[in-house]
Amino acid sequence: MSRTRDLLITNQLLYQLSYNGKGRDSNGLPPFDQSFIDEFMRHAPENTPTSPVHATMRSGLTAEITMPPFEIHYASLDDLEALVPLFDAYRVFYQQPSDPVLARNFLGERLSRHESVIVLARAHGTHQPLGFIQLYPAFSSVVAGRIWILNDLFVAPQARHQGVARALLQRARKHAAATGSIRLVLETGEDNHIAQRLYESTGWQREAGFHYQLAVP
Repeated sequence: MSRTRDLLITNQLLYQLSYNGKGRDSNGLPPFDQSFIDEFMRHAPENTPTSPVHATMRSGLTAEITMPPFEIHYASLDDLEALVPLFDAYRVFYQQPSDPVLARNFLGERLSRHESVIVLARAHGTHQPLGFIQLYPAFSSVVAGRIWILNDLFVAPQARHQGVARALLQRARKHAAATGSIRLVLETGEDNHIAQRLYESTGWQREAGFHYQLAVP
């Protein structure tokens, strides 16, 4: 197979990963043009040296390299029951007693009154809730602009080290940009070193104490 075909197939994959147009499916994913791939693979002799991309195509593992093992979307009241155990575990992490009823009532009020924005990560296929962020709207009088407070970020223990937290942070940044905000702000615990490293590795700037901000271009 020629290097030109190699590049064409690779570009098709990159398109699928970066697609921002309309026509997404119910999970918010772009339509995958498998016919594009099949057309080239039909003409590739089995003994032709291939790149890792082609080897993956032949083995039927396309999905593994075209999408992460989770999906991310804005939460609504329909997601309340999925959010409750995550939010309850988040509060327990911060040394609060477990109280699913309180968690359900609090989140239900925020969502029904449109007082916060919650983004939820779910596993592909099973739709198991993996993590969430909650953003509160605010304003800065000094710069006369909107800001978002990233108040809550939590990923279930079994879903950590899979890129869920980074993907949630990226969605928060996109939301801030889409709403004309000038920055995101957050505060984390003094001993939460893992979170501190995560924020600093994704562009957040540390200010006084354990406050961070992320400028939105």
